[in-house]
Amino acid sequence: MDTSLKRIIAFIIDLCLVLVIADVVCKLDPYRDKYASLNKELLEVTKELNTGSSSYDLDYYKELNYKTYRNGAVSSGITIVTLVLYFGVLQYALKGQTPGKKLMKLKVVSNSDKSLNIGNYLLRVLILNNVWLMLINIICVFAFNSSVFYRVGSIIGLLSNTMYMVNLIMVMFRSDNRGLHDMLANTKVIDLNSAAIVSTVTDVKKESIKEKEQKINKNKSVSAIKNKYFKMNS
Repeated sequence: MDTSLKRIIAFIIDLCLVLVIADVVCKLDPYRDKYASLNKELLEVTKELNTGSSSYDLDYYKELNYKTYRNGAVSSGITIVTLVLYFGVLQYALKGQTPGKKLMKLKVVSNSDKSLNIGNYLLRVLILNNVWLMLINIICVFAFNSSVFYRVGSIIGLLSNTMYMVNLIMVMFRSDNRGLHDMLANTKVIDLNSAAIVSTVTDVKKESIKEKEQKINKNKSVSAIKNKYFKMNS
């Protein structure tokens, strides 16, 4: 299987695990029920607006969108913390692997001779999972009114989708399968199966070279003995 495809599968597995963990922890959110109710209404209003059959105006949608995000701030914060702990701290503790990467035999390693520290992994999660945009979104919902937040949120949503697409294209079509998060964090993801094959081939080549050197040295020794013998008998 191609490394880029394995990376996508591993990411989907990890993201599903993160969402399950976050959902369990979010049960502690005192605004959870209110957020769920507002979000359900927001989806219905959005659907009606898109079909042109809505009795609601845009101002009502902006206000509803604003209230939904404000009540969902705690759950968003829990999701952010879960993402950072999972893709940052856990992956660092497991030496470049997550459950998804372990399953797909992948590993995050340095793209240079420098060893990776937890900062590299935290930078990866900030970019890959758009955590920095999620943080900005939470700040904006408390800093601005519904009208300004609607415009800012639209820009953040567009930027988030764009970054996901850029990362996906880079991982799929670059020869080294490095995404934007890899470039900024000085990392790359290797296929452990391929790495093992390369290592085996390298070891075989080294062994072959060693055998040839031993054979050459042996021939030189034999030649030296012969020369010494002929000199003694001449």
